[in-house]
Amino acid sequence: MESDTQRILDGQPTSTDSVNAVTDTPKEFKAFARQFQAKNEERERDGRRPLQTPYFVKDNKGYYNQGLGIKTPKPLTQEDINRQRIQALRQSVAKGLLPKGSIEGLETLPQAELDQRIAFLQQRADAHAARTPEDVQRIKDAWEADKNRKRLIRKKADGIFKVAQDFRTDIDPQTLQALEDAIKSGDLTAMNRMTKPLAHEIKGLQDRLRAIKQAEILDNPEHWHSVFSLNDLQAVQTAMEKRLADFKEWGYGDFALDTDLANLQKLKTKLENQAYFATQSKDKYRTWEVAHDSWKKLADKAQNLIEWQPIKAELAALQGFKTKSKPFADMLAKAQAAVAGGDKNLAQSLVNAARAKMASLQKKAGKTAAVNAGDLAASKPDGVTMANNTKAQGAHLSVSNAYYLNNPDLARTYVMQHTNVVETSIKAFANTKEGKAFDPADIQAILACDTPKKLAAMAQELQRKYDSGKMQALQKVLDGIDKEFTLMARAVDSFSFQWDYEIRAYQRGAEFTPRSDRGHTMEGVKERAESLERFIQASPKWNGGTTYRGMSLSQKDLDYLTQLLKNGDGDMLGAASWSTESGVSEGFAISKIGQTSEQFGDKLIYPVVLQTATHSSATSICHLSKFPHEMEVLGTAAERWKFIKMERKGEYVYIIVEPV
Repeated sequence: MESDTQRILDGQPTSTDSVNAVTDTPKEFKAFARQFQAKNEERERDGRRPLQTPYFVKDNKGYYNQGLGIKTPKPLTQEDINRQRIQALRQSVAKGLLPKGSIEGLETLPQAELDQRIAFLQQRADAHAARTPEDVQRIKDAWEADKNRKRLIRKKADGIFKVAQDFRTDIDPQTLQALEDAIKSGDLTAMNRMTKPLAHEIKGLQDRLRAIKQAEILDNPEHWHSVFSLNDLQAVQTAMEKRLADFKEWGYGDFALDTDLANLQKLKTKLENQAYFATQSKDKYRTWEVAHDSWKKLADKAQNLIEWQPIKAELAALQGFKTKSKPFADMLAKAQAAVAGGDKNLAQSLVNAARAKMASLQKKAGKTAAVNAGDLAASKPDGVTMANNTKAQGAHLSVSNAYYLNNPDLARTYVMQHTNVVETSIKAFANTKEGKAFDPADIQAILACDTPKKLAAMAQELQRKYDSGKMQALQKVLDGIDKEFTLMARAVDSFSFQWDYEIRAYQRGAEFTPRSDRGHTMEGVKERAESLERFIQASPKWNGGTTYRGMSLSQKDLDYLTQLLKNGDGDMLGAASWSTESGVSEGFAISKIGQTSEQFGDKLIYPVVLQTATHSSATSICHLSKFPHEMEVLGTAAERWKFIKMERKGEYVYIIVEPV
């Protein structure tokens, strides 16, 4: 105590030991403990009851063990006990008696909650340990079935909610919001309760939308349904159906009579009027755009049927042509299939090709001329009368080597001066009832005009002499002639640059896609292809000497072409460019060597030059071409060739041909 007092005065902590501290039991106690333990062990071996433990041993169990040399373990803390219990649960997890995630986070629980949780898990582990393999499998199956049931509920709810987005204009917004909330919260009970009636409602809405689409009255119902409800769309459709029924009753046309051209034209006019009326009711009907687009769609449908009429009529006429030609029969079959498939452009191309093939077959049989005025294409302007120009064209026309399309007026003048368009059209007009009212001297004055401007001036002069009724008939012819100049000049120019592949593909009935990147359209290709053929027909026929045509061919290409020529049915696959300069054609012959044959797929290896001394129907176009130096002669798509001989000229294969 004195020592501790001094430590306190010195500001130091007191001592934790004492010179009188007892650190061990007395040796007598130790000896007694060993003797007592030995006696009890002997009695246990003899099967006798152990000696009664003295009170000083009972009250000093720790010292007794110490006397025997046995270390007394430190008392366990609550944390130690918790750790041991959790470790026991981990062993149960390892044995598969508990799910792997069942003991996660136990250490963080309050003691009361931990005790409750551990007791429950131990109970489940003991129960699982007592189960048979059959019991375990049944539980696994039930667990898996429950998982699948829950998964299907979620999947069904997600699917129904997704489909419901397409019908937001028709379904109660609160219903959709409730389902969305249930999905987000994972409330399976709510999901299961709501999906069945909503699915039934959506099924009815889908049937209604399908019926609207199948009626083919409204334009793009799916698009408009994103804006308006089905009730709105149904109201527009009902009103339109009533109006269509009125048109039928009033004699304004009926889609069912799609072979009646007059009927369709009347119907188209009424439909276009309805589209216009719809735009005038913007303030009255919020669905006016639906009505406008739908009426316009029906008007387009009528126009489409109108455009089909000449194609179907010509196909029917071609089908009446008697021939054993398999290529001709194949063309008709493909054309019929195109009609059935609704591919108007392809059908028109195939009809054109069949018409050209028929002309070739007729010519071969000696029945008609190769080019017939009755076969002219529909793009010919009103008032223009076509006939073969039988004048011979000796060499290239003796005009300056000008590129006439640098000046559109000069190009039109060239067409006027070097074709018989004016002559045949005005003479045909003079023989009509309206034309006979004109003084023959005036008709001759018109024929004497050699430029479009003079022709227009002559028409103005005649207006002072004749009444408007007579002049109206003449003006229609003059307008058609003037338009034809433009169409022909443009067709030649286009064929000489960028349009030739498409024009030739159209003429032979091949499938192709117009070059939209260059502004080409199927209608533009059709117009140029037909105008080009009329230009050749109306121009003087080439009789100016040898021409050449170069091409790169594969072995299969060469064999195929040679066989066609030997059969007298060589086809240049549409209107074909020839040149009076062999060097120009030889340049084209080597231009694609090494590429792949479009028809047979083998490599292009032969530079081939066709050579002919004459043509059946061709004309010079070097003064209208974008490349006048090529000295180009253009042959009609109807020209057919036969083989004379083949010879080598250096690296080139020359095939001598003549027209059939």
